[in-house]
Amino acid sequence: MVENKFTRFLIVSFVLFALVISLFWRECADFLTNGITSIWSANVDDESMQDSNFSHIKGIRFENESRNTKQIQVDELKVVDRNDYAVTLSVQLTSKHGESSFPNLRVKVLSRSDSVLRVLDLSPADYVHDSVLTVATVQLPIQIQPGDSSFLVTAYFKD
Repeated sequence: MVENKFTRFLIVSFVLFALVISLFWRECADFLTNGITSIWSANVDDESMQDSNFSHIKGIRFENESRNTKQIQVDELKVVDRNDYAVTLSVQLTSKHGESSFPNLRVKVLSRSDSVLRVLDLSPADYVHDSVLTVATVQLPIQIQPGDSSFLVTAYFKD
């Protein structure tokens, strides 16, 4: 009889425990992931920067977002004019930042096997553009040589 009552107690306890866990599953999971890791992790003050952490920093450079290459998208590269000695490339530049300065453009001239034959760096003075970049299509005159097959254009800013 004792064994039967004890078994019944264990079954009822297990069912109640399972019911509580199922009702508060999200809270239990958060406690297990955040609560235990925060208990076992190092002191919170150890994660913040101390004066000794700054000793190796020699300087800080704040970048102008309007001159950030990641904010310039280069799209729709196509040849719009061609003769025996030159091509005119058309490329659309889009500033994701809003208004931006016009970037330098690096044109990689590729062979049929996609190896780089030469690299041309063009400053904003080398192509016609408006005063501020939001979205613009610019044309780039490029002298061609035998073996030139395709082009790759990327934007960059000089420091």
